[in-house]
Amino acid sequence: MDDSLSGTPFRLDPIGLVIDFIESDELFLWRLALAFLIVLGFGVFAWWRGRRLIARIDGPAIPELLWKERLRNSKLIGFTAVAIVGLAHWSAVWVIPLLLVAYAVGSFPLRKAVYRESWGILRSLRFQTAILVVMFGFWPVVGLAPLAMQRAGAGHGWWMAWVLLLLFVIGYLLGGKLGVRVLGAKPFDLATQPELAARIEDILARSTARRPDLYRLDLGGGFIVNAIAFPFWGRPAVAFTDSLLSVLRPAEVAAIHAHEVAHLEYYTPVRLLRGMLVAIVLFVLSISLIPLIRYGFGPQPWLEVQVCFVWYALLAFGMKALLSRKRALETASDLRALELCSDADALIEGLKKIHQTSLQPRRLSGADTRQITHPSLAQRLQAIRVAAQARTKQTLSAQPPPLPVPSLVLPMEGSKALLLEPTCLVWLDGIAPDIPADPQAVRAAAASVREVPYSQLRELRLEASLDRPASLVVVDLNYLGRWIPVPAEMQADLQRALDRIDSLLAPAPAPANWRAASETRLPAQVFPRLAAFVALVSALMNSAATVILIPSILVLIWPQPGPFLALGLCSLAVAFPPPASLAAHTLGGTGYDIAARVALIAVGLTFVSLGMMKA
Repeated sequence: MDDSLSGTPFRLDPIGLVIDFIESDELFLWRLALAFLIVLGFGVFAWWRGRRLIARIDGPAIPELLWKERLRNSKLIGFTAVAIVGLAHWSAVWVIPLLLVAYAVGSFPLRKAVYRESWGILRSLRFQTAILVVMFGFWPVVGLAPLAMQRAGAGHGWWMAWVLLLLFVIGYLLGGKLGVRVLGAKPFDLATQPELAARIEDILARSTARRPDLYRLDLGGGFIVNAIAFPFWGRPAVAFTDSLLSVLRPAEVAAIHAHEVAHLEYYTPVRLLRGMLVAIVLFVLSISLIPLIRYGFGPQPWLEVQVCFVWYALLAFGMKALLSRKRALETASDLRALELCSDADALIEGLKKIHQTSLQPRRLSGADTRQITHPSLAQRLQAIRVAAQARTKQTLSAQPPPLPVPSLVLPMEGSKALLLEPTCLVWLDGIAPDIPADPQAVRAAAASVREVPYSQLRELRLEASLDRPASLVVVDLNYLGRWIPVPAEMQADLQRALDRIDSLLAPAPAPANWRAASETRLPAQVFPRLAAFVALVSALMNSAATVILIPSILVLIWPQPGPFLALGLCSLAVAFPPPASLAAHTLGGTGYDIAARVALIAVGLTFVSLGMMKA
């Protein structure tokens, strides 16, 4: 009998056994093969859903169908990426890009059919890759730096830091002229378009931004109607796609150019310097996390992995906060563009054509709007009209005409119906089944009539999905919603009516200018997200983050009552003395442990209270 083991008591460590089993080399190839099967299956799934959408390509609800499918796929990509990380571990760095390629290939037939594109799959993939690299810039480098430092090891940390520094500089420069070159844009000669040149000169004469260089982006058979501003230290740039130049009139192109110039005005040298300093701090922090852990705690592989995940969650929270601020900037840039071009009709028509030709929905739910960088088109047009009328005291020629008579009748369940009139929404009840679908007859025959002015509604939009019938969504000022089924034969008439009603709905709050937009506060969920980060850091002080990792990430990304309760209960479970079987993975009794335990108790009680109050 070995005397060295005679005094060691036996202790079961189920978490450690599970971790060792998951990380065993024997299972790695099987996990990697399963990850590849998931990637292939996702591409086939995207192709199959695209085939179903192609069958409905000529329907009046195709913009809403495409939008719902994009949202669904983005969420599926996120969940699938998490699954790949669990299966492939560090190999997920190159398996996840394969997932994006599989999605792009699977959805390519749908895109080609919807936009009548003529380019091939390789050119499409090359452009999509280029636009992702340009738009995200240095963020992937900052996100992957802790992982790269962890995998490099102590002996190769310095050269890995230099490689990351080079990639960071390249990524940062992509926000300027280097990004224009990566996209393959060519200088745009205004000499051939004197009307457009005169309008752009007038805009630049009123603007405080540095004069940008103009570029034309030839997609070579692709169809993307858009313009991109490149603010930078030297000479900024504005690039127009050839699709946009072919769709819009010169006055409308100039109005969109004014919008991009408004973005350049916002990015003053002070803001560019501030952004550069923030980027440098993030980069230095990203390459320092793993060396600091090794310096303070020694080699701790599992702790280093947890720190990487916490870093990703923190970056996701930061990106979400930036998206919230960018939405306010988009509306403010629209209003500044109105001042620069003095042509509200051209600005409105230009935005409408961009959305119509790109098959983007005009109306979005509040929840959907919070997930993207731009407000809905209906909100943007409403803000422009209000600002234009305040400036000129006149009605715009682009103002939608009143609803024609007869109004639109939507039958509902039983003896109920919904009537869309020029100024209000009318709920009708007690209608006999033999009454014809005539607005006047239906209203006269109703036993109960309730009128709701459009100004008392937040949302009135068509919602469509492949998995359920289309419906009209009505949301009042108290955020109470109703869903009314819409037959296929009425969807086109309903869309035309809603286009005229958009400007009559309750206006969404918007900053008056870009200065007010820059002062927009972070969302109200910032406190629970910061508290979740505190809980995660506190648990990391003694490698106890395993239990609260998933609920913390959920709160950081989705601050709702369910994740609140989960994180609160898990924090309390980690903070209080655990059973002996889990002692190796919970808090001990040192000074750091006591401080972490106090923080976890406070955070746990806070989140339990928040979850119970908001449930």
